[in-house]
Amino acid sequence: GFETWGVTPELTFKLGTNWQVRTSAHFGRSDSFQSFPGVDTVKTQCYITGCVGIAAGQLNPLNVAAASAAVIADVTNYENAQQTKQQLFVVRSIIDGTIFALPAGDAKMAFGVEYQDNKGDSRLSTGTIGSIDALPYAKSQRNAKSIFGELTVPVTSFLDLNGSVRYDDYSDFGSTTNPNVGFALKPFDGLKIFGHWNTSFNAPTAIDNLAIGTGRFACGIYTA
Repeated sequence: GFETWGVTPELTFKLGTNWQVRTSAHFGRSDSFQSFPGVDTVKTQCYITGCVGIAAGQLNPLNVAAASAAVIADVTNYENAQQTKQQLFVVRSIIDGTIFALPAGDAKMAFGVEYQDNKGDSRLSTGTIGSIDALPYAKSQRNAKSIFGELTVPVTSFLDLNGSVRYDDYSDFGSTTNPNVGFALKPFDGLKIFGHWNTSFNAPTAIDNLAIGTGRFACGIYTA
């Protein structure tokens, strides 16, 4: 099962005729549960060969149907289960507008700040059905503070230049700065050539930090 919800309000304020401030936020949660019924192979072997507290011969692997209902119920009272919860809070504010005019158009700039807080809880169980309910969650949490800016300049009627940079500071493993430089060339109508160079960094999610790969399907509750 999978359940997710989120709210994303946004406010835009005009600053004169050429500038504006856009402030948005997001808060969302996701909860997922998966259960794969199975057979307890340890108990099955005990019912065949015997072990402490279980008499041998109660289960014939060549004639399983002959076993009692109680034996069948006991060996099938087994599952692999996982529960995963995630929470994401993001707030972002961007100011953008025209900085000066050129013959080919307006040069524009944008500057923004962002804060993210990501939490992930997960627990795994291999045992009797429902035993996962008694287990504590493994927990992970991270916040990140970011600053970013972008500049677009129409150099001529057929050439636009663009540059941007983003700085991210993570609460658990440091910071990273990533620039981007690009251009758009329009030699004639009907043809546009793009090019850019950049570095990037994709931080692991809080669930990734728990090193539980089967919980990844519960990610993606927020898309920028």
